[in-house]
Amino acid sequence: MIEAAGYHRTHVLYHSESEYADAALAGRALSQNLDVSSIDWWLLRLAGITAADYTPTQRSTMDGDKIGYYTTLADVGRYFGGVMGSGRYVDQQLTVDWFSARLAEDILSFMTRGADSNIKRTYTDPTVAAIAGLGKKRWLNGVRAHHFAESVVDANGNTVEGIEITAGLVSDQSSANRTARLYAGLSMVIQLAGGMREVDPLTIVLEV
Repeated sequence: MIEAAGYHRTHVLYHSESEYADAALAGRALSQNLDVSSIDWWLLRLAGITAADYTPTQRSTMDGDKIGYYTTLADVGRYFGGVMGSGRYVDQQLTVDWFSARLAEDILSFMTRGADSNIKRTYTDPTVAAIAGLGKKRWLNGVRAHHFAESVVDANGNTVEGIEITAGLVSDQSSANRTARLYAGLSMVIQLAGGMREVDPLTIVLEV
């Protein structure tokens, strides 16, 4: 039902209720400062949680149903999970929410600093450029914190920045927007960094 509903912010964990594995996972993963680094929930160790034994069929079923579980890998307890009910990876959803919230804070700070200094943020292209610059700065923070790819290859085979910012001219804004003092011409396309979980197959060639 959760998968069918496409919930991007619902993650399911299966474990014995007596150990509160959900609390251990939340404490381990959600305490991460996303300004510093993105985190993949895959293979995390959970303090105080006993690794359970599952058959290959049980693991395959939980993987297919996007259910996280804590089991042993190389004699060490590890968490096998990190996917939302919709199929979206947890770290990707956290990145989306982190960037949206932080950029909103950046823009609000820009506007309030102007108000506090008796500086009107004029409805002009330089103001739009300044706001777009906030997005670029926050994106760079995201690149350093492993949220975003620094570069991508475009349709022409050229390596370009992993962010594409479109800031429409204020002259292209509708009269209704201008009258309401609303600017609606800014958009960003950003490449997520993603994550690597497996290396398969591994090919080794030994030459003598």
